Amino acid sequence: MSRAPKLTIVSLIILLSAVAPVPAATVYHTSIQTSYNQFWAYDTDTDAWTRLNDFQTGSTLAVDSSGNVFAYSGNRNAIMQYDRANDTWNHYLNAPTITGYADYGLVNLEVTNSGRFLLTGYGTTNLYYTDGGAWSTVALGFQGNATGDYDPTTGQYALTPFAGTSPKLIDTETFTVTNFSIAGSGGEWRRDSVILDGHYYVQVSNYPVDVWDLSDPSAAPGTAGSVPSGMIWSALAADRENGYIYAAALATNGFYRYDGDSWIALANVGASLIHHSTIAFVPDALTVPEPSSLALAGLGAFGTALVALRRRRRK
Repeated sequence: MSRAPKLTIVSLIILLSAVAPVPAATVYHTSIQTSYNQFWAYDTDTDAWTRLNDFQTGSTLAVDSSGNVFAYSGNRNAIMQYDRANDTWNHYLNAPTITGYADYGLVNLEVTNSGRFLLTGYGTTNLYYTDGGAWSTVALGFQGNATGDYDPTTGQYALTPFAGTSPKLIDTETFTVTNFSIAGSGGEWRRDSVILDGHYYVQVSNYPVDVWDLSDPSAAPGTAGSVPSGMIWSALAADRENGYIYAAALATNGFYRYDGDSWIALANVGASLIHHSTIAFVPDALTVPEPSSLALAGLGAFGTALVALRRRRRK
């Protein structure tokens, strides 16, 4: 009968040292304004920002279910993927051309749980989507904007049209559009939005953050907390595990977190990147490599416990 390898103190130390530490959840930040190209990362553990290599885009950032970060690059007509290990952006997929609006793209990019890209924006009334790498289009009947979000936990996908004041809920398989009948605050157009727990959050100018219940298209929107001074036209991203929403203001370097009751000021974004923000939240659990099967064979029951420990989210 063969035996499992004997686990010594030395081998245990070697195996544990080979397991990378769990990285903190990260908020990535850049601008949909194409004259700004700074790219930043916020560490949720340390409340600190780090400037990364510059990247120019005209779209919102998108995150897939594996924690990969994407953006639409108008000057390359491509979907670009961020390489977190090497701090570089690489060509991922050719993309249609969306004209953009003046100095900023006003383009929204999302990626579904099935890996389908969804692309909308100013200058087109089409929704562009991928199947097997090829792009198709469906007419939406309204002009797009940067404002939109896809929630991987529910599969809900919502957009706010250019110059529109209420969302459209779109089925990502049939592309059926559900209209919300009661307008939100203010006029003009939004910059970003987020879905959390079946509710759609969006802000315009210095108005409150409007909140629509996506299960009730006829209901009037509520509001999320009291908006801090200077938090306007905010970019939004959700930490869906903990129920937080992060917000980066358009015209200041203010950065905030909403806990369901109030907005809390966090460390400011880099002072020179303060226009037309877009942010993306990447959970720590999506970036943790599993120990190898060979290592776990040597660890036996301890290996099983180690995997369970590593899969638990840090508090």
